[in-house]
Amino acid sequence: IWAIGCMLSEIYSGESPWKKENHFTIMSKLRDLANDNDHFKIPDIIRENNPNIYKIIERCLINDSSKRIN
Repeated sequence: IWAIGCMLSEIYSGESPWKKENHFTIMSKLRDLANDNDHFKIPDIIRENNPNIYKIIERCLINDSSKRIN
């Protein structure tokens, strides 16, 4: 479900969430997300243009998997 949230974010914003990052930085960020030390930043353009999709993405990207949309 988390990966679907990432994909929807990329589709609706038109850009990769890690467009300027190298492989090691991406892996570090994913580790921080998995350890609940960070949160995925959903681009503001999605909230402005499609608030319903923003809410779906937000629910997909909750760090605690037991609280995510299923």
